[in-house]
Amino acid sequence: MEKSKTFRTEVRCGNDYYNDIPTIVEFSIDDATAADIIRLAEIVKTNGLYKIEKFDYRAKYLKYDPEQDPEEAKLAGEENEFRTEADVLNVTDTEFWFSAYIRHTDIEVLSEQLGIQELADRCNSPVV
Repeated sequence: MEKSKTFRTEVRCGNDYYNDIPTIVEFSIDDATAADIIRLAEIVKTNGLYKIEKFDYRAKYLKYDPEQDPEEAKLAGEENEFRTEADVLNVTDTEFWFSAYIRHTDIEVLSEQLGIQELADRCNSPVV
């Protein structure tokens, strides 16, 4: 059975005027996915690309952090998780992050960018 690591980051948003956005994004990365992200980073580096985007719906964008605001998250119930579309994994030669659009809007939300080396260290995957 593959091990899975859970990541939690703050949400970034490109629209300062929209106030109903998630505050936290949570996603899990198993060993196979970590190896795939590291492989994609190597493709970016080898081919002089800016980044690779890959459809990936694993990230959950939450209004209230269940660990920091458990009461608020519980009160929000199913409404705590934002419905999103066009969810992608973004990979550069040194970083990866998740992004999506809040459903029925043009508001893009993004996780913090995490280092490929940090991913390799947390998931015990070698960087090529």
